[in-house]
Amino acid sequence: MSDRFWAELQTLVATHDVVIDRPAGSRHPDFAETVYRHDYGELVGSSANDGEPIDVFLGSGDRASVCALVVIFDPVKSQIEPKLVLGAVGGELDEIVHFLETDMHLPVLRIDRPDGSC
Repeated sequence: MSDRFWAELQTLVATHDVVIDRPAGSRHPDFAETVYRHDYGELVGSSANDGEPIDVFLGSGDRASVCALVVIFDPVKSQIEPKLVLGAVGGELDEIVHFLETDMHLPVLRIDRPDGSC
């Protein structure tokens, strides 16, 4: 992916507030056995393909830094959904992808920021 793509995502994050609606340790509203290991929320005022704000996972690093884009396919909704990963350090990006694939049972396409700036 181009440098411009990542720069535009970085601008998007810089110009929109992040609201956490599922803090780390909280349970999924529809699947009580599923516990979020990282803060999860949305970019207020943005819009994904479903008309809802763009979803974000937050790591423990610089939460203004876009580390990756993960795209999930939800077969129940017949929907593809983008999710940004912000501030992931160490193995946090791997943990987030593992959560989506294993706990949420969703197919995931992981696109790491090529410059490895997180």
